[in-house]
Amino acid sequence: MLPRFDPTNHKACLSVLEDTTSNAKQVQDSVLEAILSCNAQTEYLRGFLSGQLDKQSFKKNLPIVTYEDCRSYIDRIANGESFNLICDRPFIVLLTSSGTSGGVPKLIPLTAEEMEQRILCASLFNPMLSKQFEGVTEGKSLMFYFVTRESETPSGLMVRTIITCILKSLTPAKKLYWDKVQISPHEMTTCEDTTQRMTGRVSDWITDAQCLSGISKFLTGPNPELAGLIEQECSKTSWEGIVKRLWPKAKCIEAIITGSMAQYIPMLEFYCGGIPLVSSLYVSSECSIGINIDPLSKPCDVSYTIIPSMAYFEFLEVKKDHQETGHDLTENHVVVDLVDVKIGHDYEPVVTTFSGKSLSLK
Repeated sequence: MLPRFDPTNHKACLSVLEDTTSNAKQVQDSVLEAILSCNAQTEYLRGFLSGQLDKQSFKKNLPIVTYEDCRSYIDRIANGESFNLICDRPFIVLLTSSGTSGGVPKLIPLTAEEMEQRILCASLFNPMLSKQFEGVTEGKSLMFYFVTRESETPSGLMVRTIITCILKSLTPAKKLYWDKVQISPHEMTTCEDTTQRMTGRVSDWITDAQCLSGISKFLTGPNPELAGLIEQECSKTSWEGIVKRLWPKAKCIEAIITGSMAQYIPMLEFYCGGIPLVSSLYVSSECSIGINIDPLSKPCDVSYTIIPSMAYFEFLEVKKDHQETGHDLTENHVVVDLVDVKIGHDYEPVVTTFSGKSLSLK
């Protein structure tokens, strides 16, 4: 895992990034050792390793699985069985993903330590952004976050998206910091009624007390001059470059623009009017994976530096014609460590998380 550091201190972030990535093999070996030793007595690992916790036994005996292969364990935990079916420490939430290939959302158990690690990993990107965009930390950010309604499992664990989980777990001090750097107050951001949250004015039908409190922080009275300017720009025939026209001092647009989201790049470029598009992080439902150390790279050229502390990473070599159709994990594929990948080859990432499962992320 990443060591604890001040995520607002850019020198500390860069130091951690340098130490972690320059010693990838050593870090990866330590991560695997920690995962196996901590989870040695779980039902899941005992069934495959029988107490043999060395790297060779792990690679030989622990199968690469998909979410569906582990689903029965997660369902049992959601229904009240002990967390030590798969992990040595309790879970604080079940994260819900955007969905599997079959359209059914995954439920990913998350510990308090893993939550902290995800937040720390994201902070490693901040120095990269500040280096390329002078003054980016001096203003405020307009962020589009969607907090969804949560549900409760029979075990008492809540089911939430990662964004909902992070925003609802902020301490009072972090809420104050949020209000300092974000345009929308924390109370508005965490309002579960999307329609009320996005209205932008105090209409009579907005009844959510938390949302009303947040709005009152900055809508203290009418501003006809600003309203007229916005109306003038939005009334023009074309909305091309509308973001640049409304926010002429905007430094960049941070968004997920890789994978399935690449289809939205032309639309973003049309509306942004030349403001750079930045893809900051590479994350999966199971864990955070890497950061983009070159924020100014073109959307089609984005690459990510894997953070070796986040999980144990392996790569399943695949043929190019399997990229769209998928493949059978029972086939005899070549699996290589993070430090042994080769340029020009195609791989599918496999992560062994701190809850002890080796998951294919296809």
